[in-house]
Amino acid sequence: MPAVDLTGQEWGQVMAILSTAPWRDANPLLMKIGDQLRAQPPTVMHTTPQAKPDGNGQEEYRHE
Repeated sequence: MPAVDLTGQEWGQVMAILSTAPWRDANPLLMKIGDQLRAQPPTVMHTTPQAKPDGNGQEEYRHE
């Protein structure tokens, strides 16, 4: 099955677009997305320190 990898912001955009669609059109898609997400194993986000490009010695954290 094809998979789509979107950032949180992109998923937000998709959901915002679907929220403006008529319910009869959006609901079947939302149900299908929900069913597929529930069928997947949970995803664990790892937080790792990343050096800042300015070399100031401080670390910033980002999700990978």
